[in-house]
Amino acid sequence: MLMLQNHYETTIYLLLWLVLSGLCSFSFTGWEKSKLGNGASSWILHMATIILTANFWGFYRKEWIGVQQKTIRTILIGIMLILLSVVIVGIGNSLEKSASGKLKEQR
Repeated sequence: MLMLQNHYETTIYLLLWLVLSGLCSFSFTGWEKSKLGNGASSWILHMATIILTANFWGFYRKEWIGVQQKTIRTILIGIMLILLSVVIVGIGNSLEKSASGKLKEQR
Protein backbone atom coordinates (compact mmCIF):
# COMPACT_ATOMS: atom_id res chain seq x y z
CA MET A 1 0.00 0.00 0.00
CA LEU A 2 1.31 3.42 -0.95
CA MET A 3 1.74 5.62 2.11
CA LEU A 4 1.75 9.32 1.29
CA GLN A 5 3.56 11.67 3.62
CA ASN A 6 1.90 15.00 3.01
CA HIS A 7 -0.69 16.92 1.01
CA TYR A 8 1.79 17.68 -1.78
CA GLU A 9 2.59 14.00 -2.38
CA THR A 10 -1.11 13.14 -2.33
CA THR A 11 -1.89 15.83 -4.90
CA ILE A 12 0.94 14.73 -7.21
CA TYR A 13 -0.11 11.08 -6.91
CA LEU A 14 -3.75 11.88 -7.72
CA LEU A 15 -2.79 14.09 -10.68
CA LEU A 16 -0.58 11.36 -12.13
CA TRP A 17 -3.37 8.82 -11.67
CA LEU A 18 -5.84 11.20 -13.34
CA VAL A 19 -3.56 11.68 -16.36
CA LEU A 20 -2.92 7.95 -16.68
CA SER A 21 -6.60 7.02 -16.43
CA GLY A 22 -7.55 9.77 -18.90
CA LEU A 23 -5.02 8.53 -21.45
CA CYS A 24 -6.24 4.96 -21.03
CA SER A 25 -9.83 6.10 -21.42
CA PHE A 26 -9.09 7.96 -24.66
CA SER A 27 -7.12 4.99 -26.00
CA PHE A 28 -9.89 2.56 -25.15
CA THR A 29 -12.55 4.83 -26.67
CA GLY A 30 -10.52 5.09 -29.89
CA TRP A 31 -10.14 1.33 -30.05
CA GLU A 32 -13.88 0.85 -29.48
CA LYS A 33 -14.82 3.26 -32.25
CA SER A 34 -12.43 1.62 -34.69
CA LYS A 35 -13.91 -1.82 -33.97
CA LEU A 36 -17.58 -0.96 -33.42
CA GLY A 37 -18.08 2.20 -35.42
CA ASN A 38 -19.25 5.52 -34.09
CA GLY A 39 -22.65 4.34 -32.87
CA ALA A 40 -24.19 3.96 -29.47
CA SER A 41 -22.68 0.52 -28.90
CA SER A 42 -19.16 1.88 -28.40
CA TRP A 43 -20.46 4.33 -25.79
CA ILE A 44 -22.40 1.57 -24.03
CA LEU A 45 -19.32 -0.64 -23.92
CA HIS A 46 -17.19 2.23 -22.63
CA MET A 47 -19.60 3.11 -19.81
CA ALA A 48 -20.05 -0.55 -18.86
CA THR A 49 -16.28 -0.95 -18.64
CA ILE A 50 -15.98 2.08 -16.37
CA ILE A 51 -18.74 0.84 -14.05
CA LEU A 52 -17.40 -2.72 -13.90
CA THR A 53 -13.83 -1.56 -13.31
CA ALA A 54 -14.93 0.72 -10.47
CA ASN A 55 -16.96 -2.03 -8.81
CA PHE A 56 -14.23 -4.66 -9.13
CA TRP A 57 -11.70 -2.14 -7.82
CA GLY A 58 -13.96 -1.53 -4.83
CA PHE A 59 -14.10 -5.27 -4.12
CA TYR A 60 -10.32 -5.54 -4.51
CA ARG A 61 -9.72 -2.62 -2.14
CA LYS A 62 -12.20 -4.13 0.34
CA GLU A 63 -14.45 -1.06 0.30
CA TRP A 64 -17.51 -3.28 0.67
CA ILE A 65 -16.39 -4.95 3.91
CA GLY A 66 -19.05 -4.63 6.59
CA VAL A 67 -22.05 -3.89 4.37
CA GLN A 68 -25.20 -5.96 4.46
CA GLN A 69 -25.54 -9.08 2.31
CA LYS A 70 -28.47 -7.43 0.53
CA THR A 71 -26.14 -4.68 -0.66
CA ILE A 72 -23.56 -7.17 -1.97
CA ARG A 73 -26.33 -9.14 -3.69
CA THR A 74 -27.65 -5.95 -5.33
CA ILE A 75 -24.18 -5.05 -6.61
CA LEU A 76 -23.62 -8.55 -7.99
CA ILE A 77 -27.02 -8.54 -9.72
CA GLY A 78 -26.15 -5.16 -11.23
CA ILE A 79 -22.81 -6.48 -12.48
CA MET A 80 -24.55 -9.49 -14.05
CA LEU A 81 -27.10 -7.20 -15.74
CA ILE A 82 -24.32 -5.02 -17.15
CA LEU A 83 -22.51 -8.09 -18.50
CA LEU A 84 -25.77 -9.37 -20.00
CA SER A 85 -26.38 -6.01 -21.67
CA VAL A 86 -22.88 -6.07 -23.17
CA VAL A 87 -23.60 -9.54 -24.60
CA ILE A 88 -26.94 -8.33 -26.02
CA VAL A 89 -25.27 -5.30 -27.62
CA GLY A 90 -22.61 -7.62 -29.09
CA ILE A 91 -25.28 -9.88 -30.57
CA GLY A 92 -27.08 -6.82 -31.96
CA ASN A 93 -23.88 -5.57 -33.59
CA SER A 94 -23.26 -9.00 -35.07
CA LEU A 95 -26.77 -9.14 -36.50
CA GLU A 96 -26.43 -5.62 -37.89
CA LYS A 97 -23.16 -6.46 -39.65
CA SER A 98 -24.55 -9.66 -41.15
CA ALA A 99 -27.70 -7.84 -42.32
CA SER A 100 -25.71 -5.00 -43.88
CA GLY A 101 -23.46 -7.57 -45.60
CA LYS A 102 -26.49 -9.29 -47.12
CA LEU A 103 -27.85 -5.95 -48.33
CA LYS A 104 -24.54 -5.19 -50.06
CA GLU A 105 -24.62 -8.61 -51.75
CA GLN A 106 -28.13 -7.98 -53.08
CA ARG A 107 -27.10 -4.69 -54.70
